[in-house]
Amino acid sequence: MKKIISNVELIDMSHLSLEEAEKRINEEEAINEPYMELIKFPDAILEKIETFPSEEVGWLIHGKTIIEAWLRVVERIMRYGLIKGTQYGYQQKELISVAWVISDENPDEPDLSLTLEWPGELQKVTGAIEKDLKEYYSVFLSSEPPAGIAYTYGNRLMKYPLSDGNLDQIKEVIIKQLKDSPDSRRAVATTLVPEVDAFSTEPPCITQIQALQSNGKLHFLATIRSHDIFKGAIPNAFGLRILQKKVSQELGFELGQLKITSESVHIYEQDWGNASQLVECAFWEREPNLIFDEKTQTDPRGYLVIRVKDEEIFAVFQGPQGEELLSFNAKIAKEIMKKIAQLEILSRSDHLLDIGAELQKAEIALKKGLSYVQDKPLDF
Repeated sequence: MKKIISNVELIDMSHLSLEEAEKRINEEEAINEPYMELIKFPDAILEKIETFPSEEVGWLIHGKTIIEAWLRVVERIMRYGLIKGTQYGYQQKELISVAWVISDENPDEPDLSLTLEWPGELQKVTGAIEKDLKEYYSVFLSSEPPAGIAYTYGNRLMKYPLSDGNLDQIKEVIIKQLKDSPDSRRAVATTLVPEVDAFSTEPPCITQIQALQSNGKLHFLATIRSHDIFKGAIPNAFGLRILQKKVSQELGFELGQLKITSESVHIYEQDWGNASQLVECAFWEREPNLIFDEKTQTDPRGYLVIRVKDEEIFAVFQGPQGEELLSFNAKIAKEIMKKIAQLEILSRSDHLLDIGAELQKAEIALKKGLSYVQDKPLDF
């Protein structure tokens, strides 16, 4: 650096024309000889990023099945999870407060289609085996723990210890509250027993379940304080789903959605290798489907119909049944894009990207005098 500094002079040519500057450069090159040999530097080696930057707290994931949603949670942890220590002496990758919502899972016929190509050992480790899941149902739905086990979730939910006896929170709280008033917000059960769990080294991970009825559907909202997503999360999710179905049938409601809020959701370092291979296969190395799939890619909030008319772009936002909800019009696409973003009327990132591309196409068609038809290429 000292050699460069002592031999290089900064010359201000901002006042010169392009021709004058070029002439001056040629003159300088003719006068000055190279002052050092050419040095070749090795190509930069990109540092491997272990954790992508993110919002850190508060995540929302949707999936039609438990396995679909679970896979997305694993992918988010491996990409965005903060590496930190644990009370057990090894590392973890952790996200804080992840809500994963399952809409269509039938627990009587677990959808494990996404796991069929997994190695048998991985299916076993994660609990994604139908026979094992159905055996777990009997434990989750029972008020009595197996011999040698201090408690189970079924035990805490259906035989909650009180000073004067036990309380079946499913029957006497959740079901009773919703029978008395289908709109009740008091149908809540807890697994925590403060005098037992406050100083326990193994307090329950699932701490609360709330049931809410909406439009004749019974939704379950579960809170999990600590969630080892790679071991135990799949059986627990199916256990919650079978309990939800049982309560729904008892009350005469349709089976609604299951939302699991995992406050600390993590993968321990001994599982990082399997988790990385899993998400690489399921997401990172997988080619995206370029054809719209109505069953899996429909936005539940609705869609936009875009057209060009009277020297303007029009975008009409319609609900899932085709009802008109909002209308936007402008001469430039960005105005409509910004309004859509401001109102947050769409829920899917692929939908937002598609609408952005369509609005830009509409603006090009408007400026070039071309015919615009939504989802069709422009005819230049």
